[in-house]
Amino acid sequence: MIKLEIDSNPPPGAKTENHLISNPYLFQIKAYDLPSIFSGKLHAVLYRKYVKVSDYYDLLWFLSKKIPPNMQLFKNAVFLTENRPINPDKWKSLLMSHLEMFNFNKIQNDVRPFLKQSKDTELITLENFNKMLSNYE
Repeated sequence: MIKLEIDSNPPPGAKTENHLISNPYLFQIKAYDLPSIFSGKLHAVLYRKYVKVSDYYDLLWFLSKKIPPNMQLFKNAVFLTENRPINPDKWKSLLMSHLEMFNFNKIQNDVRPFLKQSKDTELITLENFNKMLSNYE
């Protein structure tokens, strides 16, 4: 199953890359690069009007890989949705402040059915986010 989400007014600044897919058929797709995807995830976590628990698992994955967010895209996305400028260099402190408000037991319980190994939910903690962010360059 493939889920497509289409943004009819995407913020400028994303970078794309081409991917050659060979299974089950040979075809090519153009997709955002990982820093641009991370910026979209960061924007969603910080500014979406509701909580989507899978975002927190995804966010931890991006942080664990030390993928740098595309700051131009992040800045443009915030301006587009919030109609205000933001200092993109403050993304780590914004994220930590945001994460400190959450009940991680609830996030763990809600994301558990989507994981192959339910024990992986134990990794989704404020302490782990804090460690990942403090080790980020």
